[in-house]
Amino acid sequence: MLEVGTAIGYSALLMAPLLDEEEGHITSIELDDVRHEMAKYYINQSDYADTITLLKGDASQVLTELTGEYDLVFLDGPKGQYLKQLELILPHVKEGGVILADNVLFRGYVRGDKEPPKRFKTIVKRLKEYLTYVENKELFNTTIYPMGDGMSVSVWKGHNK
Repeated sequence: MLEVGTAIGYSALLMAPLLDEEEGHITSIELDDVRHEMAKYYINQSDYADTITLLKGDASQVLTELTGEYDLVFLDGPKGQYLKQLELILPHVKEGGVILADNVLFRGYVRGDKEPPKRFKTIVKRLKEYLTYVENKELFNTTIYPMGDGMSVSVWKGHNK
């Protein structure tokens, strides 16, 4: 599993008990110093510290350095960066892998009738581009859950599609 964003390691800790005991591993990326330290603290206090790697840095840079394969990716960082980050990690996602993206409906502006304030126009535009990409039926099977700020669940069909 790869967690990208501001979940302060909580998602990693919630998913850790579900990992395959022999091969399962979680990589989590955090940009903010305070959140990184908090995540490190909570992870180190858990029974799963050996199965979680916590990386610090801008995910758009860190993702260019990752190796290996992932079967689950959770995007929960800067909403305007989702598509860029997905494009960077997609070469490492296994066929049938799942990409979760939080807050994709962003306050009702992305798929709603409300006009976003000027300060949110770029985020809304980029989230619409992200959803257009993951709703491409040749590449993904995607469902968008509208509860709260919305969550997209996309199953990657693979590199040969």
